[in-house]
Amino acid sequence: MNHELQVKQNERSGYGDAIAFLRSLPNGESIITENFLYEDVDLALEQFCQSQEWHNTLAELKVKSGMKVLDYGAGRCLASAAFAKEGCQVTAIDINSSEDVGLGLLHTSRAFEPYRDRIHAVVTDGEYLPLASNTFDIVYCREALHHAFDLGKLVINLTQTLKYGGTFYAYGDHRRPWWSSDEQFRQRHPAVPFGVNEHSYLESEYVQTLRKAGLRKIAVKPIVRGQPQHWVHRMVVAITQMPLLGQGLRPLYDRFLHYTSIGSQIIIVGRK
Repeated sequence: MNHELQVKQNERSGYGDAIAFLRSLPNGESIITENFLYEDVDLALEQFCQSQEWHNTLAELKVKSGMKVLDYGAGRCLASAAFAKEGCQVTAIDINSSEDVGLGLLHTSRAFEPYRDRIHAVVTDGEYLPLASNTFDIVYCREALHHAFDLGKLVINLTQTLKYGGTFYAYGDHRRPWWSSDEQFRQRHPAVPFGVNEHSYLESEYVQTLRKAGLRKIAVKPIVRGQPQHWVHRMVVAITQMPLLGQGLRPLYDRFLHYTSIGSQIIIVGRK
């Protein structure tokens, strides 16, 4: 068995175990909430559709009924159903067919019944994508690009499926600062011991890869979540709450925290 095949088999088999582990952590509630990993699929879909993340996504992508969407790394199909709820025709792609954490859930959970006629699920490997070119108005990836074995190959395949003028949207991919390494990131990520193929890239690596694939007008935005609680942070926050001076410092401080954190997350938007 070659290395790539082994990595992807480990990814498929280990993802469910990793999710179960995260759900079992005493302090895992925030991870479950931020990633909509509730075991109750109805609750997960409801929370996703009501989230600020999804509202921001709709606004950024200017989603309209009738659009064709490729949901790559669809997993439990929450985003696929959310797009279908807006009247889109969705192709959901993932390598995992599991009925717990993969595409199989689309056919076993009643939460998806109203949307199944607008979602076409395909169990396949995005790095060997069997889809026609110039097909989709939107290619959407949620926390998926950094799982690639070959990021460049994956991005080229996904971009080829976009119509000219279409939008590429990646949410929640890991980025790392220049002074750290992918190996440092992997040592800290709780899913890696279960075989999940987690990676992080420099922001410049994402941008260069997307440009080579033919995307333009590429924008990268930080996702800012919980803040550290040490005394330096509390002191800086107190300063940023001062009138006038603080208003300008707080956004800069938030960005500093984001860009110096190993494995912080970003949103990437590009046009074809």
